[in-house]
Amino acid sequence: TPECVTQPGQIMTKDSITTLTIEGQPVAYMRPRAAARGRKATVYTPAKLEQWYQSSAVQLRIQWGATPPLTGPLRVDVLAVCARPASLPASLKSIGFTSASWRACAERTPKLTAPDADNFLKSALDALQRAGVIHDDRLVVDARVVKCHAAPGEEPHLEVTLYQANQNIF
Repeated sequence: TPECVTQPGQIMTKDSITTLTIEGQPVAYMRPRAAARGRKATVYTPAKLEQWYQSSAVQLRIQWGATPPLTGPLRVDVLAVCARPASLPASLKSIGFTSASWRACAERTPKLTAPDADNFLKSALDALQRAGVIHDDRLVVDARVVKCHAAPGEEPHLEVTLYQANQNIF
């Protein structure tokens, strides 16, 4: 039987600047949409993403406080913990999970379905910028993203750990 994932993703070292948590189901970046009215086209952000940005900005501002935005090269670790489905996802059957092993697994499990991991990174960076935590998402020179299903009883959330980028990565 497959092994459950234990606390994926985080590289916790003493050099981290901070870890911020956005409660609720993580929402991945979605491409802007266009709507045509006559000869005029309007481009807009999907409502679900815009609502998530607003909610996450409030949570991040409370956690960040009055600290000025970060500048300089940054490293980011993003952990997207998505709601655990009630029944075994078909994608986990392909790696050896059974209904019994799914129910018995008390840890986080890999999320092998859409959305892509990089889209969680994009939405997290946009939220950090909107909340004034980072000056610009262009400052991120190194990133790691993990997406998983929550452990039983764990609430969905998105966790972001920020670090000063190590000059040795170049």
